[in-house]
Amino acid sequence: MALEGSPVAVLTSGADAGDFHEFAQKLPTVSVTEFGAGTLPSRDFLQALPPDFTVLVVDEFEWAYEVLLIALALGAQPSVIATRDSDARQANYELLVRMSFRFAGTSGGHSLWTSDRTPQLREPAYLTKLPPELASLPVAGTGTVNLDWPGMTLGEPLRVSARSEIGIWGWAVLDLGVPLAADIFAVVRHDRSGIREYIRLRRELRPDVAAHLQSENFLMSGFRADLAPLCHRTGVHTVIVLQSDGERLFESAPLFQFTLEAQEYELAARAGLANRYLYGSGIEIGALQNPLTVSAGCRVRYIDRMLLKDLITHYPEFAELRVQAPDIVDDGQKLEHIAEASQDFVIANHFLEHCADPIRSLYNILRVLKPSGILYLAVPDKRHTFDVLRPATIYGDLKTAFLTGKRPETERLFFEWVHLAEGFPEPEARVRTAKLMAEDYSIHYNVWAASDLLTFLLSARRDFRIPFELVAAVTSENEIIVILERTAGEPPEETHA
Repeated sequence: MALEGSPVAVLTSGADAGDFHEFAQKLPTVSVTEFGAGTLPSRDFLQALPPDFTVLVVDEFEWAYEVLLIALALGAQPSVIATRDSDARQANYELLVRMSFRFAGTSGGHSLWTSDRTPQLREPAYLTKLPPELASLPVAGTGTVNLDWPGMTLGEPLRVSARSEIGIWGWAVLDLGVPLAADIFAVVRHDRSGIREYIRLRRELRPDVAAHLQSENFLMSGFRADLAPLCHRTGVHTVIVLQSDGERLFESAPLFQFTLEAQEYELAARAGLANRYLYGSGIEIGALQNPLTVSAGCRVRYIDRMLLKDLITHYPEFAELRVQAPDIVDDGQKLEHIAEASQDFVIANHFLEHCADPIRSLYNILRVLKPSGILYLAVPDKRHTFDVLRPATIYGDLKTAFLTGKRPETERLFFEWVHLAEGFPEPEARVRTAKLMAEDYSIHYNVWAASDLLTFLLSARRDFRIPFELVAAVTSENEIIVILERTAGEPPEETHA
């Protein structure tokens, strides 16, 4: 909650105020008055406060309640009450409710209560991009940044779980003899996708830095923030500091890394769903370096469009990895060498996004499944991968591809892949686009977040009578896993030659 625009009076009896400083650090201005343990502030003090002040009481509830009663009796209109909780909090909460305060959450062992006119407490807000007035500025250097906590280490990332906060503090200047940067941000970069998040840092008093650098200009050179990435993207993140003097940007070298670890359900999602739904004999399309782990009772044969040696040549990034050799060379989008209604299951992980005509690919997979057979489908979630900047696939384009046999705007999709996913700038992106098209490189033709994928599947079922039932859907790390069951009825007839 932000308190900008309201005078702030912080009242503490000094009796075990605990984590009062957690509140103080979040306030733009703080006026602190302490009283002896067990005593109350004088009526003269409360009467002298402006009527729109904000009272934060960091002590036992009974003391806070007495202060509040006196303040209200004198005509004050406090807008935020913070009180340290006790075992009797239910009765205490009831009193605040009767006084028309509303519960606004907890912070550091305190309950926060607000009136209807309360401005929001200022919390660090994550931005997905810099403000427009900064985004276009050139990068002119690195500035000077020292990180006091955590240590400036790379190579061994800190390991944190979802919702964890990493407190960082240190100091940063542009250069000796130059005023402090007006804007300063921590930049959290997700290494797998390249996605950046920005959080504005709070400046702090650092007389030690001013003395060391022999300049009073650097008295406020300190910074502090709590990093708690809101995106929940698992994997390694790198943190840097970005400063701006209004005309240029100064981007530090990487300071430290942390790894946001997957939750237990995410780590177990693939294998758990496979154990739950897969049985008998089936095929996996395009397993490459990451074949699905299945139970001992399942028998899997592997399908890919090339022999192993040709796959390694086509995907040089897999040269040092163990790639699954295909048992059958076939186009997974057509499955011409697989008999109809012959498979108990088909696994197609990170496959459908590569299909220029994904509706027809679904048609052909369902064609080879037995009645009640299972399609185990995993697709990258664009929000957590290098596809994040690409627009979601338009369902109308997929209908057109199915009805005509030709995907609209193929060249645009290749350029989008090269420019937005691989990060090639113009004009290099145009040259690489032509090269990949000539090689028939397998790009991500389709880009979906979870809701986009489900909309596509259910729309295709409705429009083309594709016989499946949606059995399960789970988001896990950077992918969406969907379980489809083949239902009664025949897939639609071919719609083009």
